[in-house]
Amino acid sequence: MNLQEYIQSGGRTSFYKFDRTFIAAQVPKAFEVIEELIQEIKPEKILEIGTAEGGLTSFINYVGKMSNQKFKMISTDIIERPQYQDIRNEEVTLLVEDIFDWNNDTVKNPLVLEFLSGPSRKIIFCDGGNKAREFRILSKYLNPGDFILAHDYIDNTENFSKNFFDKIWNWMEISESDISGACETYNLADYKKETFSNVVWVCKEKKPHKYAKEDYITTQPVSSVWANHANVGILNLYKDYISGRVLDVGCNHGASGTYWILTNPSVTSVTGLDFQEQVKPVFLDVMSSSGTHIPYEFIAADFTKPTKFSAKYDTIVSFHVLEHIWSDDVSIFAKNIYDNLKDEAYFIISIPYKDFYDDPHHVAVYDEVSLRNIFESVGFSTIECLKDDRWPHEKNLLTAVFKK
Repeated sequence: MNLQEYIQSGGRTSFYKFDRTFIAAQVPKAFEVIEELIQEIKPEKILEIGTAEGGLTSFINYVGKMSNQKFKMISTDIIERPQYQDIRNEEVTLLVEDIFDWNNDTVKNPLVLEFLSGPSRKIIFCDGGNKAREFRILSKYLNPGDFILAHDYIDNTENFSKNFFDKIWNWMEISESDISGACETYNLADYKKETFSNVVWVCKEKKPHKYAKEDYITTQPVSSVWANHANVGILNLYKDYISGRVLDVGCNHGASGTYWILTNPSVTSVTGLDFQEQVKPVFLDVMSSSGTHIPYEFIAADFTKPTKFSAKYDTIVSFHVLEHIWSDDVSIFAKNIYDNLKDEAYFIISIPYKDFYDDPHHVAVYDEVSLRNIFESVGFSTIECLKDDRWPHEKNLLTAVFKK
């Protein structure tokens, strides 16, 4: 079927398989490509946004039945149609409602939220009324090994005009620029790009994050346990360099550092920053236990990617973080520290000295020269940088104070 025949058919393609005819607004080859994906990935759950006439919904469901795959499927649309009850009778959970909280870019439907949670392998199809935004919202619910697709995708307008419009497909509702930010944030990679692009779909696979090994909460989130730790000693020793709005980079639960910053009378507010959102409730509990009247907050952000906040900080500290950062991200990390610090302000850092700590999470080692070079290269001047054995319970540290 050529494009004109497709348009004359009312924008629908018939596909015959499993002794049934499936009709959907798809390029004819799309049915085969989607079937191959399901056969290869063997998902446990499938979520489809945009049931429409239900042809693709029924086809996906039949692929599972005929190949003896027992995945669960939810499909959603905002308009009820007569054929939907037949689809529900095929054991598809078909919801007629807007499942999104568009103001907060989240999923609001509790059934769908539960469906998206857990380790089960998922495929998500975005084919509703706002495919780009659906893709961006749902990307945050993926686990490594999950897949997300979106329909009416052409990578750019030039390609659409030259190779698709009036030839293959006349609808472009999502492009690569619409989803590139989500792909970077959630580590999504192209999967069989040419195959899916040819049928006006995009398919991305969630890859393990290079820092996935750091996705844990540090032990003992109780401030009293850390009272004699070197971090606390360093904060006290360098208290005259610490004032105003303070940012603790790589805070984790905060009991070993951020909590103790609150005891400095020159501090007016404290922000804990960590790339893992999961530590936030633990961090807030630890801060609350201080009984402080000083404002505090938690920010989930990845300092291995360029980051600039609207307001700069008076002091930044970081304990036992740099040794966890891969070498190709170190310059960005250092630049983020510099860019988010006020002029004439101080950055305090402490990490293991060289390779003294045998920790599988560590990916880099430093001495006085290499640490100084990293931060001086982005504009800092060195106040102090030394092998630090001043603490009775923790030796072989590398501690430094830098000034912007």
